[in-house]
Amino acid sequence: MKFSAILLALVSTVVAQSASIAYPQDGASFAAGSEFTLMIIKPNSLTASQEISAAIDIISCNDATLRKTLSSGPLDPQYSTPPGSLPPHQNFTLQIPPNFSAGKAQISVSRSYRIGVSLLLCLPFNT
Repeated sequence: MKFSAILLALVSTVVAQSASIAYPQDGASFAAGSEFTLMIIKPNSLTASQEISAAIDIISCNDATLRKTLSSGPLDPQYSTPPGSLPPHQNFTLQIPPNFSAGKAQISVSRSYRIGVSLLLCLPFNT
């Protein structure tokens, strides 16, 4: 019973640390070789967490084996000015690979972060 309670608390803490892609919105269209801005937002949380890194990929819907990494590196969402206008967020300027096939594609963000002062490392996947 104790294990179930601990597991449930752990799962609810991880779920509370969600982040999402605010821009571009679903259905946006970009040409191969063009630049665009991607905004990742991380809503406020009562649980302390520390963002570590993110990998941003584009995946062709026509060919699931066609996956290109657009960016990988530190993730450090910040509040905007004036405070309160947006939750903590970070913008990335990315480029669609010039040779990326035309058609529908999906952008995915894989993040790593720590929760609290523990060494609990989480690797969620957002699309």
